[in-house]
Amino acid sequence: MFSVTFPISLSGFNLITKLQKKARKKRNKRRRIKKQGKECKKAKARIALIFNKQNVNLGQKATKSYIFFLRMFW
Repeated sequence: MFSVTFPISLSGFNLITKLQKKARKKRNKRRRIKKQGKECKKAKARIALIFNKQNVNLGQKATKSYIFFLRMFW
């Protein structure tokens, strides 16, 4: 009778919550990685901007090869 009124046993319930917890962790991890990527892109853009400004002051724009170098090793 008890199983009819309470179909999910406690162990089953715990399993579900465990799975939910795992899923949440995965989601958050993905979100974190995404955020890091965005920040990295922002930083790259900022660096490119700084180098562009410096080179403009020198009377020349940053060359494509230099930006390529940045992309390769950043």
